[in-house]
Amino acid sequence: MNRFDLEEKIMAVWSTKEDVALLLRQHCDRAEPMTEDEVQNALLGIETLMEMRCQELWDCFVKVFELKGQ
Repeated sequence: MNRFDLEEKIMAVWSTKEDVALLLRQHCDRAEPMTEDEVQNALLGIETLMEMRCQELWDCFVKVFELKGQ
């Protein structure tokens, strides 16, 4: 892993903002809004993806800056 991989992981974390915006559009702009269950499921999915993206970012950060064991 190198700094370019790290930059890529940082940019991937920003995509969570796009995920939330998509959910908002789908809920508010549809003829029939999403049900409460649909919104909750979508939010749980976004939460899980955010957690995974942040873990990948952290793992890459540790490798790039050789922080293991410090």
